[in-house]
Amino acid sequence: RFRHYVLATVRDKEIKLALIRLGGVMSPDVVLEDELPGIRLLPDACALYAEGEAGATKMRLAFRNPLTRPVQLELEQASAAPRALARPPLWRWQAESLAAGELLNRPLDAPAQAASAGQGAGREYRAVFRFTNGRGESEALDFSIEPRTVRSLSAAPAPRELSIDGDLSEWKESHWQDISAAEQITLGPASWKGAADLSARFAVSYDAANACFGVRVEDDHVAFHTAITEGDGVELYLAAPGNGEISFPGDKDWHRLVVAPFSAAGTSPGETAGPARVQQYGAQPLTVRAAYRRDDKGYCIELAMPLRELGWSDRGDAQNQLDVAVNDRDLGPRREKQLAWSGTERDPFASRYYGRLRFAAP
Repeated sequence: RFRHYVLATVRDKEIKLALIRLGGVMSPDVVLEDELPGIRLLPDACALYAEGEAGATKMRLAFRNPLTRPVQLELEQASAAPRALARPPLWRWQAESLAAGELLNRPLDAPAQAASAGQGAGREYRAVFRFTNGRGESEALDFSIEPRTVRSLSAAPAPRELSIDGDLSEWKESHWQDISAAEQITLGPASWKGAADLSARFAVSYDAANACFGVRVEDDHVAFHTAITEGDGVELYLAAPGNGEISFPGDKDWHRLVVAPFSAAGTSPGETAGPARVQQYGAQPLTVRAAYRRDDKGYCIELAMPLRELGWSDRGDAQNQLDVAVNDRDLGPRREKQLAWSGTERDPFASRYYGRLRFAAP
């Protein structure tokens, strides 16, 4: 589950650090305190967007340099055979050096021979980041990267002012999105028993001032937990990168909300309906109104927040990014499974695979 480990050895008053990852032990000089924040972001700083029909080789590459120094990006495609049997890369693409914070967004065409050579054995892509660390030494980090098709949806204008009370009867004409497929599981695939166990539908609406969200969750056992991320609930990931595809948690436009169908106080499940419990993560808290309703088949969540605070707009070039995930705890001590609409288990670290939202004309 973890991409690397830090090994610390202590003798008398001396401490030594080593960064251990697949492929070997890296120089401890790479673990410099001022470089760690950017290095932690590297695994989620690059995205491959699959475009066209399934099996097509057309892709688009996006990268945002999170380091405080230039980075050279390479992309490799290789057979997914075990390392001991691995062959040289089927192809390699190399970008120019990108300055700190610089963005890269360009089409990428994998050669046809690369697309066919790995059939049967599987293929994997790896992003390789080369840079000079604070000690003046050359370093290289590489991470696997999966081409993904990013989902999109349309937000319908609200026919009237919505009552944020957990009753979704006003949402009948909305554009509903499903979260119910096996490929949408991001946690606990072995424990998921199908749509009745955990699934959801959601829609987005808007008026002149607010973006509104309605979520209906099917869950055969709605379970409370005092730690909001360990019980049943809905997670919303929101971003509006002004000049690229990728926002990080430290950016002002990035937001994560966990909304639970329980009392806002968080000390007990509370009544079957009322103001919902909300916990926010991000640099800029949002003004949120949220409510829930529970029943014997699951629960509903309804919430609203100002468009101005989100930074979302109806401009044609606007990057309105969104992902919705549903958490499930049954009889165990903590959360056991999660399904997400568009993203992955890495949603808390970057917006690269969030879905894209457009506002339908009134």
